[in-house]
Amino acid sequence: MRRFLLLVFLLICFSPSLCLGQGLQRKGKVNPEDTYNPEPLADDLLLPMPCGLQMVFRAVAVPVDGYLSDLETRFGCDDCERKGEEFYDRQYSHGISGPFRLENLPEAWRKILQSASQSEQFSYQGKALYLIAKYEVSNLQWDAVMGKCPDNPQNLSSEAARPKAMLSWYEAVDFTRRYMDWLLANHPGALPHFEGDDKNIAYLRLPTEQEWEYAAKGGHMVSLESLRNENLFERDKDLPVSEFAVFQADDGSRVAEKPENIGSRRPNPLGLYDMPGNLAEMTLDPFQFSLGGRLGGASGGFVRKGGSFMTGLSEIMPGRREEVAFYVTTGPNKARDLGFRPVISGINTPGGNQPEALRREWDRVGAHSPFRFDTTRDPLAEVDRLLAEAQSDKEKAMLTALRGVIKDNNIALERQQEKAAGWHVRSAMHTVGSIRNFFIRRKTLSNQLAALNDQKAKIKDTAQREKLEKSIGEHREFIKMLDQAIDTTVGHYRILVEESAIYPQEMFDKQMKLVREDIAGQEWHNKEMQTCLDKFSHHVSLLRQNKTPKLTVQALRKDMVSAEYQK
Repeated sequence: MRRFLLLVFLLICFSPSLCLGQGLQRKGKVNPEDTYNPEPLADDLLLPMPCGLQMVFRAVAVPVDGYLSDLETRFGCDDCERKGEEFYDRQYSHGISGPFRLENLPEAWRKILQSASQSEQFSYQGKALYLIAKYEVSNLQWDAVMGKCPDNPQNLSSEAARPKAMLSWYEAVDFTRRYMDWLLANHPGALPHFEGDDKNIAYLRLPTEQEWEYAAKGGHMVSLESLRNENLFERDKDLPVSEFAVFQADDGSRVAEKPENIGSRRPNPLGLYDMPGNLAEMTLDPFQFSLGGRLGGASGGFVRKGGSFMTGLSEIMPGRREEVAFYVTTGPNKARDLGFRPVISGINTPGGNQPEALRREWDRVGAHSPFRFDTTRDPLAEVDRLLAEAQSDKEKAMLTALRGVIKDNNIALERQQEKAAGWHVRSAMHTVGSIRNFFIRRKTLSNQLAALNDQKAKIKDTAQREKLEKSIGEHREFIKMLDQAIDTTVGHYRILVEESAIYPQEMFDKQMKLVREDIAGQEWHNKEMQTCLDKFSHHVSLLRQNKTPKLTVQALRKDMVSAEYQK
């Protein structure tokens, strides 16, 4: 028997397919696809690379109306735990757009996106587009562009699938240059182009900070409210953040020593991997402080986004902004947790058919100037100045007539603005009421759930326990749905507060007074509406005092109702 077992052991050990040595040799090996697209999707856009590799891009659509318009939204993060130094991350308004339209893309890519539009019930037609890499650039992709093809592509070390780190901003830029040179020499038709323009073509570069953040939060696959209010991105809240990012957990449960292979976590709503965590990523932009809702004038080092395997939870949020020096005393700045992913972009003013389209749009822009709250010049005062300098009766008559038109127009605009301010006040008041009602309903369900759990603990009958378990599951699902409704409604309310704070104080106070008169009374409903209006007035006041860190969705949620309803 012993001889038989020894023979079996020797046969296994020296078998080419089962030998222990062979097993150890295969461990940690990856296929070429693992280095550039380990998680393929039907609407991936593939760009050829040297050594038979590919780089995968995802289309990012921005809903705009023409080449000269953009989507203005909020960037940065008001809740990134940088107390006393909010000028790094504080939210600011900025536009986002893209240089391409669907017709600029290669035919194969157009077909892919048109097919995706049907399944997603989303149309790319008429949207502004740019393309961003689905993954961070891997070690093998880096080597390929640098002219180092693998000797044995089918026997690659797992290091080939890790993202490339320890390179400077200048080296990342040089990667895009070398890659472009190779594409133009070998596959020029693979890039987007502009109709009628034989000179200009799409090109690779580092993403701007806004391009990176818009895509990281989900881009066109999420709502505008989500872009403005979600610190990470829309996701199943039952899943921990560690399902989407490689980072250092606050409880110290996991200490990563190096980045993991590209695509090792779940994607964001846009199908992009490792935007939060794994490696932090370079952007094209110099760092500027965020002050007063906009970026300051002093440009410093480049902006690093997304955090890494070495950073904590608050640092991987897409709105977090870190400054990195281009150079340090030892030379170009490098870090073992810093990498990059490129975008495909293009010139805003190509030739061909676009110049005429731009001129037509420019003729329309500003033809009917809207009323602006921050106007720096008073048209009536300007006309009065011209009247004082008029040399003839004819000039005075024309200017007097013009003054009357401006006056009438101002009156109409002011009435329209007052009407809009009144709508904002009433809408915000009722929104607070809805949020408070959601919390009361949630508290009721939580009490019922606790009672069901107590009842279940006392019952031994299997059938009754199963019935109770079903009811418990339904209550939990209802509570989850309420939490989602609360977060969405609070996000909408935050936008109402931001928009209301723009109105002139006198106009806002007038509308508040009118609404207070409408809800005056001692009935329960009147008192509840008065409480809601007080909450709204307080939040607008905070925003006017430039205390935006207190107006995060989480802070607003806590401030809506008394603590007893939030348990």
